[in-house]
Amino acid sequence: VTGARAAVALAFSTALSAAGYRKRSLSASGAAAAFVVGVLTCLAGRRLAAVLIAFFVTASALTKVGAHRKRAVEGDAFREGGQRSWVQVLSNSMA
Repeated sequence: VTGARAAVALAFSTALSAAGYRKRSLSASGAAAAFVVGVLTCLAGRRLAAVLIAFFVTASALTKVGAHRKRAVEGDAFREGGQRSWVQVLSNSMA
């Protein structure tokens, strides 16, 4: 692994996990886990990184679709914004 590749992995992972946290797609623990998963995935290869980024962006967008219906179904268990915790981040990264 080159220094440049590690720098890119750190930059992308920092940017995406911070953006996910700011947009309330990730909890604090989810953002930390996303950072670690992102770095490891980016270091593993560009294709894997592209798949991870595509999954994160589409899943975050789709979570927001139909939030009012989800609130009615889930009741008190509904979390505004569909924030993912570290458990969900790790589970999704292994799928």
